[in-house]
Amino acid sequence: MLTQEDRERFNADLKLVRQILHENREKGIRKYAMFLDFDGVIHVFYVQGTPQYEAAMKRMKSKLDFIDPESLANVDAVVGEFDMDVIISSSWRYNGLDYCRKYLQKSGMKHADHIVDTTQDEQFLDRRIEIAEYLITHPIYSGFVVLDDIIMKEFEGSYIRINPTIGFNEERYQHTRRILEKTEQKIRKN
Repeated sequence: MLTQEDRERFNADLKLVRQILHENREKGIRKYAMFLDFDGVIHVFYVQGTPQYEAAMKRMKSKLDFIDPESLANVDAVVGEFDMDVIISSSWRYNGLDYCRKYLQKSGMKHADHIVDTTQDEQFLDRRIEIAEYLITHPIYSGFVVLDDIIMKEFEGSYIRINPTIGFNEERYQHTRRILEKTEQKIRKN
């Protein structure tokens, strides 16, 4: 829950983010960012006793890999298709950018070179504030998506809510593509 002060800060930041994105679209800039959470998005919390749960347990025992292969493949596909920068917004960012990049690459991400940064890691802020401030301090994007299981309705139109027991499945992948294609259409109109 945001304090009143944080809510005011976030609302001002969100207004500036929208302005930056709009101006970049009008200039014809095609640069996208993906804010990626791990737990609940590519680390799926399967229901115990399901075939997915059993497969995940086997994977974890054999190679200590928590990543759901389908969810990571879908993240990788959208990153490659839209040539987007990946910014780690997950608490896993505290392990460092290099660690996250190697972890995802080892787990099968082909476009790990697109993992360019993390949101700030110096203090604990609400994730929504971190994402908005990142976009303000990196005003190069014309669109973005947030893949997270935490509710972030303020980013409507860019936020893809992930069910943590399903992960970034085919349906969420297609939803993400539709959002990015709408942004592409806005850029083409200008």
